[in-house]
Amino acid sequence: MLGPAMSSRPPIPHLDLAAENRPIQAEIERAVRHVLESQQFVGGPEVEAFEREFASYCGARYAVGCGS
Repeated sequence: MLGPAMSSRPPIPHLDLAAENRPIQAEIERAVRHVLESQQFVGGPEVEAFEREFASYCGARYAVGCGS
């Protein structure tokens, strides 16, 4: 018997990033290679471009890229 928090529904499948990335794999690899070769891991033109594009996508004036 299933408890109150359990269900007989099938689990939600995980996102298949390999399948999602396959059509743009070469572009991803070029971008990663460029960042590694430039050694600009924090700040730099790629981060600034990301912040501008993400702000535009969100309809915001500004965006700040951060990570951990």
